[in-house]
Amino acid sequence: MKSDRKKIPLAILLGLILLTFRFFIGLSMFSAHDELQIYLIGLKSYVTGIYPYYGPDVVYTQSQIPGGLQGLLIAWPLGWFGIPEAPYILLNILTFSVLVFFGWYISKRIPNVPRWFIFVWLLTSPWTLTYSTHIENPSYVIVGAVLFFISIFELGGFYKTRLIHNNLSFFFIGFSVFWIMQLHLSWVLTLPYIFWVCWVNRKDIKLLLKGSVFFILGASISLSTLIPTLFKGFGSGNVENNIVFNFDNILQIPTIIARFLMFASYEIARFIGPDTPSRLAFLSEYVWIIPIVIFLLLAGFFQLAYFVISFFRKNDLTEWSKVKWFTLISLIILCISFLFSVTEPRSHTFYILYPVAIWYSFYCYENLFKRKIKLIAVIFIVSGILFHLTLFTDRFDNRSVFANRDIISKAISEKDYTLIALRRESKLMKSSMESLWTQPEQSVFYADFEVKNPYFKPQNIVGNIKHEGSFSCKVDSVQPFSIAFSGNLQALNNPKKVKVSFWANTSHAEDFILVYETKKGEEKTWNSEKPELINSENRKWELIQMDLELPENSPSDSELVIYFWMQNKTGAILNIDNWELKFE
Repeated sequence: MKSDRKKIPLAILLGLILLTFRFFIGLSMFSAHDELQIYLIGLKSYVTGIYPYYGPDVVYTQSQIPGGLQGLLIAWPLGWFGIPEAPYILLNILTFSVLVFFGWYISKRIPNVPRWFIFVWLLTSPWTLTYSTHIENPSYVIVGAVLFFISIFELGGFYKTRLIHNNLSFFFIGFSVFWIMQLHLSWVLTLPYIFWVCWVNRKDIKLLLKGSVFFILGASISLSTLIPTLFKGFGSGNVENNIVFNFDNILQIPTIIARFLMFASYEIARFIGPDTPSRLAFLSEYVWIIPIVIFLLLAGFFQLAYFVISFFRKNDLTEWSKVKWFTLISLIILCISFLFSVTEPRSHTFYILYPVAIWYSFYCYENLFKRKIKLIAVIFIVSGILFHLTLFTDRFDNRSVFANRDIISKAISEKDYTLIALRRESKLMKSSMESLWTQPEQSVFYADFEVKNPYFKPQNIVGNIKHEGSFSCKVDSVQPFSIAFSGNLQALNNPKKVKVSFWANTSHAEDFILVYETKKGEEKTWNSEKPELINSENRKWELIQMDLELPENSPSDSELVIYFWMQNKTGAILNIDNWELKFE
């Protein structure tokens, strides 16, 4: 007992080192498209103050998962700390905590596997260093997945004794289902396990009734971030479009099995690069890492083979038979689910089953650690850490938060997320945008850029700088076109000229022009005028007025389009407000 107490400070120190290591590995991944888009969900909510009613995109169907959880998990820490790294701090604290909890649970259930290996491997394996440290929605799934499956293991009749109280297990299940539901479509995989637990415990009505109360209590916490979306009546975000019969995925069953087991192995090729040329480029840049990569590749293949062979071998632990059949049934459920999925079975799409793969793998290791392999295990762990440190070095100058920190900080301080990039727009978002032009009198059109529902506003309508009201229209290098006016010449009584009036705010007047063009089929007449904008270093608003002479040779049924355009992406910004067009 005393020796265990002496190890506590060392364990805490090791834990802090691993948490810091994971945090910096996460910071090395920012600029990839999905990572950036998930970050922008929360950043947009933070800088605009608008509740994030929808979360991650499903690009295959241009749908969006309902619920505010994903956005809030990024917006909250940005509000607390106000620095670009803030969401990574919260994410890594959450994922580190549940993985340590998982490590504690496994060490209690499988005592023959060294505790140091369990904890260090959980915290440094490729998948938990990738999809649990950087801002992408599968990274957050692991929080709910670990709590969910530990509870399933506890309630599923695998063990004679409980490590976690039944009420807490039901609480975790309720919390986890609605947590995952707002992050990834794979939440539907939780339903068979819930039904199964109810079936296993069907004779204990008292347990199920009491458990249902705690299930509701847990669900009420995570469900609270979904309720505003439901209350607004915005709808499902079209996620139901992702359910299609896809018989072709039956050919992917061997791939699904391999990728499932790879969650618990040293799969490194996919994390070096997306294709062979990029992987070879990495190895040519860091030649010294080649022996380590070869060693880890061989180790990964050995792990896969060992997991398969172990299924047919005996194990001293009494629950082994239940564990392996549970794992096999999980694979069957997974394969069946992809017969109704619009996408092919990529690993991250079923990352929710990571805890099952890891749980199974440690039972396999139980036999392996009866041999003297501790030195090999240490070399294995150290090699993996060196490999990931090399990846961090490779990503630092291009992909990391550090490489993009200035622009992220500017977006936070100026409360304009579009300085970084535009949010990907779903079909719901596009279809819900309202017209910004009104017609206060005949031949006069007016846009003050105020919107009834700011959540569905166009992304070049911003609230950080405005002449009056809540919003103005921005033109910059990211969005080089303003909101456009479009009208039929005949409906406008075939005007000869347009009187244009607007309020402008810019410090780079020379970078912007006003375009007016007429279009009919393939015929197009394009004209532009440079407004007499006033450079203002302190960004003062100025009233600008100008006259446009419309082309005389345009067919009367042509479409007239008027908009501001930034010809060259110079980094300049123009804001316009209270834009009026008077046709004569």
